[in-house]
Amino acid sequence: MHAIHKGLVSRGIDVQVLADISHVRFPYQVFEGIPIWGVRFPILPRSALRASMIQSWIRLKRILRLIRKKMGQIDLVQVTPIREAALWGFWLSRPLNVPWVGRIACSGSYGDFHYISKYMLRNWLVKRLLPELLRSCSAAIALDQETYREAIDNGVRRDRVVIIPSAIAFDELPCVEKAARIPEDGILLSLGRIALQKRLSDVLKAYTLCKQNKFEGKTKSVPILNIVGGGDVHKLERLATQLGIEESVKFCGHHDDVTAFLRKAICMINASESEGMPNAVLEACAYGVPGILSDIPIHYEIARHTGMEQFLFPVGDERTLSERIFRYLSLEEKEVVQKRIESFQFAQGFRKERRDEAYFTLYDTIVKTHDVENEESKQSN
Repeated sequence: MHAIHKGLVSRGIDVQVLADISHVRFPYQVFEGIPIWGVRFPILPRSALRASMIQSWIRLKRILRLIRKKMGQIDLVQVTPIREAALWGFWLSRPLNVPWVGRIACSGSYGDFHYISKYMLRNWLVKRLLPELLRSCSAAIALDQETYREAIDNGVRRDRVVIIPSAIAFDELPCVEKAARIPEDGILLSLGRIALQKRLSDVLKAYTLCKQNKFEGKTKSVPILNIVGGGDVHKLERLATQLGIEESVKFCGHHDDVTAFLRKAICMINASESEGMPNAVLEACAYGVPGILSDIPIHYEIARHTGMEQFLFPVGDERTLSERIFRYLSLEEKEVVQKRIESFQFAQGFRKERRDEAYFTLYDTIVKTHDVENEESKQSN
């Protein structure tokens, strides 16, 4: 979202951010030209009758007071993801008399609408308000066709669901010749935050099987696996030790700049069971790094455009994943180069300038339409 905010600011939009203070640490700061207000967001209790619901209303009132006193004129509220944040965005938009937009962060078993149905609907007040909430949004931004479908299936008006894919945030990208070049002493790469939905334990188990070289009697040198991403790594480190691969796996932690890893990567592995538009996979493609991906809908779409369909594997199937890794490592050099070129070419459709222009156009249209409707309402009254 910060990359999107910077794109809007570059087009003359005043962007101010409300973020959970536990993540940003300070009540107020300016980061790369964007004001960020650290607040305590309301917590949605399971029951609307709990005392914590009163605390939630108090926090919401405080946020509203902060907006009115400190931020000046607000023309639009945008929330990410469509979970509790959508509820608070909906209620803030009413007294501010502005439109609100929700951005769907993810689809599938860890997706926004799955979360709503599993957790938020326990609260009868939310259950009662949810249809109105979803109808009232001026736009629901989906990252791909799967999130688009989920939004419509859950009651968002079809004409208000807009697909704006993620984008590659790098300021500079390699040329096609550099992207096509196979790195010497390359690595296998897992890129992205460490979370349950990413199923990194499957990656470690599949990597172990691959190193055992039990595929059709063939033997193949298997590169070192680099796992790059922030999160609780201790369980994965213990698993690597139990599997006997601790010397072949490097846990690299979070890096703001991952280009050094992408330049060394032979291929990228993503075993996730739930994604929106996976930025890590797009970033890998931009550096000509093909993806061995789980067969969720968005991964299938990427594989279809990068010539990697035959390397898709079922979610949770460690044996098939290991076979896919081994098969990719066994490809002829010319085949690998072709797949690197196809991956690079696919990534060119996800330039950040295209994404930022789409957001700017959408927000500009929504605000102007809202202003016209307000003016017509005043005249009719």
